[in-house]
Amino acid sequence: MYERLLRVRSWKPLLPDGGAWFRRGFPKARLNSRSPDYLLLFAAETRRGEWAHWVMLLTLPLFGLWNTADGMLVVTIWLLAGNLPCIVVQRYNRARLLRVIGERGRLCYTGEEKSRHDAKGAGTMKLFVAEKAASWYKQELALSEGDHVRLFVRMGGCGSVVPGLSLGIMRDEPRQPGLEAQVEGVNFYIEQDQLWYLDNRDLHITFDPETEDIQMDVR
Repeated sequence: MYERLLRVRSWKPLLPDGGAWFRRGFPKARLNSRSPDYLLLFAAETRRGEWAHWVMLLTLPLFGLWNTADGMLVVTIWLLAGNLPCIVVQRYNRARLLRVIGERGRLCYTGEEKSRHDAKGAGTMKLFVAEKAASWYKQELALSEGDHVRLFVRMGGCGSVVPGLSLGIMRDEPRQPGLEAQVEGVNFYIEQDQLWYLDNRDLHITFDPETEDIQMDVR
């Protein structure tokens, strides 16, 4: 979408790099390293940068305190033009970084993990969703039979596979699912291009009655 529809690559270099304006800022015009730590920091900075632009957009109602209708129109156009392109670029960069981190993240595995990965081989991963976990999701997300739930890689959280990343979950229609499991009438899946996170291991989703929360284990 970012490249085919929005053509981000063609106009992205025209935007200023605000991080380079400050002494302790984080320049994001180019990659200065390919180390996993730097890539994770870069991805985190794109999230902070995106939120900074959203905050600026949220100030729009304040301008209505002293502006006329015509003035508000000008301010609205100015804020949208100055922030929406930057938000799109931050999301575009973060999506690309997540793919790179997924490959580079293998450098962080221990020898034991690498041996397990090589021994198991590709194409043998499975997705297990406990019935109580599926029931919990049905209640919390107001799901009905036949609905689809996507598991996706996100920044932050308490993931145990790639440092700095974890799995999120949302209702969404599948495009190219790599793993699927139907439990309690709900279809859980992971897209093919997100399977790198599991590192050829199985994903177990269970419900912990003590914490009354979901547990995701990759093993």
